[in-house]
Amino acid sequence: SEYWRQITSQLKEVVKRKRSAIVFFKDEQDGQKYQESSYFKDFLKAQEHDGNFPNILSEEQTKEEKDHIIKKAGTSKQVTLTTAVFGRGTDFICHDKAVKEAHGVHIIQAFVSMDKSEEVQIMGRTARQGQEGTYCMILCQEDLGGFGTVEGNSREKYQQLKTARQNLQAEKFQKLQSSIDASESQDKLSRTYLDALVRGDRAEASRLYKDLCKLTARTAIFSNSVNHIVFCLDCSISMSADNRWADLQTAFQAFLSTRESSRDRVSVIIFNSQPTTVMELEDVATAKEKP
Repeated sequence: SEYWRQITSQLKEVVKRKRSAIVFFKDEQDGQKYQESSYFKDFLKAQEHDGNFPNILSEEQTKEEKDHIIKKAGTSKQVTLTTAVFGRGTDFICHDKAVKEAHGVHIIQAFVSMDKSEEVQIMGRTARQGQEGTYCMILCQEDLGGFGTVEGNSREKYQQLKTARQNLQAEKFQKLQSSIDASESQDKLSRTYLDALVRGDRAEASRLYKDLCKLTARTAIFSNSVNHIVFCLDCSISMSADNRWADLQTAFQAFLSTRESSRDRVSVIIFNSQPTTVMELEDVATAKEKP
């Protein structure tokens, strides 16, 4: 693809000028795809012919292996392929005079960082300690789908990506804040419900329980996949007084009503002198029909 060709073209130019290059991919899977491309294989053959072997820096390597590759990354004609995780805090120091005279280490970022700070960190792997260095971003068109239409020259495209990233981050933050607010509301309601139980205020506890069921149905406590909901119900002799068992059954049915559109499975265990499983992994509709 054009994506692989552009990366390889820059690597060839770096080697030709006796510089060094470090390519940062999003993850090892993307890095592996590039290594399997015909562009990299042709580049690899040319490098091996000259006695220069690209290095792969990965998390699975031992500390000694990583240290060796990191130290070698700044030497003349050296190409290093790695992932975003090494873009933070890894000290790629260049001591090679030839590389310094050729304007230092060249960094290629081959993906869009959703976090601006990650991009800045990767950029900072070159031009360290007052030395020269260069940075560029080469992106795959297929990876830009979530950023909308990106047009214009390189500078204009980057500004559009930057704006789209800010908007996506703001949307992500808003969803997170909404989730926090919902959790705080549920926590407050749960505590109020428990207080009512402790006081023995049946009317208030019943009202709060219904509110809690409704709130639970709206929040992320339950996922969109299949949930297994287990009820443990007290049917001892103490529940026969003041319609307690009838009230409990009403509350049970009220909760199930909030989950009618789900694919949840329901199990019920009742406790008297011994626990007894009276319902196991039934769908909500079936659970509502059973006494």
